[in-house]
Formats: sequence, structure tokens, C-alpha cells
Amino acid sequence: MHRFGRAVLPTVDLDAAIEWYEAALGFGVVYDEEIFPGFRSVHVGLAGAHDPGVWLFPSDTSSRVEHPSLVLYTGDIESSEARLGRVDADVVRPLQGEPGSRSLQVRDPSGNIIVLAEM
Repeated sequence: MHRFGRAVLPTVDLDAAIEWYEAALGFGVVYDEEIFPGFRSVHVGLAGAHDPGVWLFPSDTSSRVEHPSLVLYTGDIESSEARLGRVDADVVRPLQGEPGSRSLQVRDPSGNIIVLAEM
């Protein structure tokens, strides 16, 4: 039996990304260690180290892709949208759709597009 562990997102500045994921999405750091000389491993998420989350993988360049890299479900899209507004997040596509199936897209500091979808 398999279970989901981590989504991996390229990250230019780990400290800026940690700050953004905490402020914009309410994530916490579940792991932050230098696992070998010069390589810092950072995992963020909503629960513990053994629960699904995001591995912020060190990268030299911003991804700036034009497609979503991650989809997160929320039961309160209005609160998510308001939180993103408070941190002046880079909203790629504003909230749209019919109640019960609305979504928006936001770009993290490294250029990864994240979809927040109402479920």
C-alpha cells in the first residue's frame, strides 16, 4: 500500500518560501535540516512530518512555469482568498467558478503556480 508523502517544488530562497507558505497558506515547517554539507532540506505542511506536505527543493533558478504545480483543497475559499490578499500574494487567476467548485491560482516566491480549489 502506498500513501502520498511530499510534492516537490523548486525553491530559489528557502527562507522566503518558508515565510510565504506560513503567511499565505498557513503551513508550518515540519522538517528543516542540513542533510549533507551544503544541502538544506525543508518540508512544510499542515500537520506532522509523516503527513502529506511540500518539499521545498533548493534550486538556482525560478521555475516561472505557466501551469499549476500543486493543487490544494479548501473548505473555505473566501478565507483563503482573504489570507492571500493580506500578504499581497501574486494571484495569477482570481477566484472564479460556481459556489462549491470555485478556484483561484497563486504564484509562490519561486514562480510555482498553486491552485486553491473549493471542495
